[in-house]
Amino acid sequence: MAVTGLAAAHWHGMLDAAPALVEITVPRTTHRSAPPGVVMHRSDLHAIDLVEHRDLLVVDGPLAALQAAVALPDGSAFLDRALQKHVPFLGLYDSYCRNLGRRGWKQASRLITAAADRADSAAERVLKRLLREAGITGWVLGHRFGPHMIDLAFPDKRVAIEVDGWAWHVDVDRFRADRRKATHSPAQAGPSCGSPGTTWSPGQARSSRRSSTPSPRPDRREWCGSDRSVAPTPFLAISA
Repeated sequence: MAVTGLAAAHWHGMLDAAPALVEITVPRTTHRSAPPGVVMHRSDLHAIDLVEHRDLLVVDGPLAALQAAVALPDGSAFLDRALQKHVPFLGLYDSYCRNLGRRGWKQASRLITAAADRADSAAERVLKRLLREAGITGWVLGHRFGPHMIDLAFPDKRVAIEVDGWAWHVDVDRFRADRRKATHSPAQAGPSCGSPGTTWSPGQARSSRRSSTPSPRPDRREWCGSDRSVAPTPFLAISA
């Protein structure tokens, strides 16, 4: 038996006020009635999602944040605050994936995707700052390429950069759209590669600008356009 939902979020310090009803989750095989003031759910929780906090067994911070966001009318604002002060996005995302199919998870999907969107807009601002600090020029934002819009491109060098942040991982439609973007043009050939999670520091960017020798390649876990039956893009597409 563990405390879950709004009560767990309050116990973790994410909510100032305790809820009127305390939610607990018990194993599916449990047969007992909930006492007054308690809402009981029967579900098998993952051991990794449980923690003893202040002498009480509760779901951990990421799962509590997701459950509370689903239950609150201002769940989006609550989730933003939780991400700023209490839980990392990676932990939130892992918990979301681990608990797919649970009650309220359709709403959780919308909330976590919206939170990822806001995080990704910040990632694009970081990318622009890094390029400016490194003195790199020749790039444009929102470059039109056929029916698609490229996040950032160097048109003269035929290089396209897509900021594939958390929303790209959470939203399957966005993932598919970006894959189509990377294999759009049948008229011209050129290499296309993806390196999810790759980042450049200002120092690395300056070094790449000064030297004709390319910076060491990151460990690429996925190569886009490797299927030769699909015509590659005329741009060198780099996912950041």
